[in-house]
Amino acid sequence: MNLRFRKLLLTILVFSCCFHFNSIAQGIALCPPSTSKKATKLFEEAKAAKKAKKDYKELKEILLDAIDEDSLYAEPWLLLGDAAFGKGLSTMKKAYGN
Repeated sequence: MNLRFRKLLLTILVFSCCFHFNSIAQGIALCPPSTSKKATKLFEEAKAAKKAKKDYKELKEILLDAIDEDSLYAEPWLLLGDAAFGKGLSTMKKAYGN
């Protein structure tokens, strides 16, 4: 085989491996859902409150209750940050306790 063909073959092999591993990694849930039904229910309630454009303080209270139930449940933390971001950077810092 000539050198040019080997390089082409190697390039195709490397790219196909990269795409294969990327597609496998996309199926992995990095943040699993909560095992607490109460935390999940509170989070769903908070999503509905945000959609209904409820007051930030009410939304924050519901999300903090969900976080109290399961502090490893990432989605309430994310929604809390999103809601606080809409209020401004100083509110976002306070929401995360910094």
